[in-house]
Amino acid sequence: MQDNDELQAEIDRDEAEKAAMERQAQLLEEAFEKVLGTAEGKRVIWWIMGECGVFGLSMTGNSQTFFNEGMRNIGLKLMDRVMQTNPSLYQEMYEQARKDAQ
Repeated sequence: MQDNDELQAEIDRDEAEKAAMERQAQLLEEAFEKVLGTAEGKRVIWWIMGECGVFGLSMTGNSQTFFNEGMRNIGLKLMDRVMQTNPSLYQEMYEQARKDAQ
């Protein structure tokens, strides 16, 4: 009987962990929607992606490349999140960045 109780407890823990992870993912998605719902939020996200080197080359010819690629990877993850939230936002952000640069 102990084995069944332990197995059920493990199943319950797994289900609770899965539910918590799904809730965290939903909260993050909602946060991205709010941030990307404002011009200021889009501007900040675009700036972060630029600082991460998403729009440039990371190759330096030395070990700095490894650091640059790590930064770029974070920027690409951020870009992927933008695209998951709403793919048309990337174009909006691009157009806004062009206007800001004028």
